[in-house]
Amino acid sequence: MPIYELLRRRGDFTPEEVTILGNVFENVLQTLGLVNRKDSMPELVAKKVVELATSGVRDPTRLRALTLQAFTRQQQQQIQPKQARSVGAWSRISHWCKAHLNPRKIG
Repeated sequence: MPIYELLRRRGDFTPEEVTILGNVFENVLQTLGLVNRKDSMPELVAKKVVELATSGVRDPTRLRALTLQAFTRQQQQQIQPKQARSVGAWSRISHWCKAHLNPRKIG
């Protein structure tokens, strides 16, 4: 799993924090519908979780929300307006975030 390898290399986190970050990582992957661990997306998610945790975000709920928000923002920047009806993981991400996240509460 990408996140555990990243955390092992860094060595910055306590065992309890590693467990929390691993749980957040797994939850985000599940929410985004990312099941293929050999795809590049899980690694990107892992890097984002570690980046946010390194910056001081340790609350699991906030960490999860900010990670999801980052991928939604990335999706919005990559899609042209005429392609907004695309099908796939990015559409699921956008739909989930619109339904569950309130940017004013997160950022």
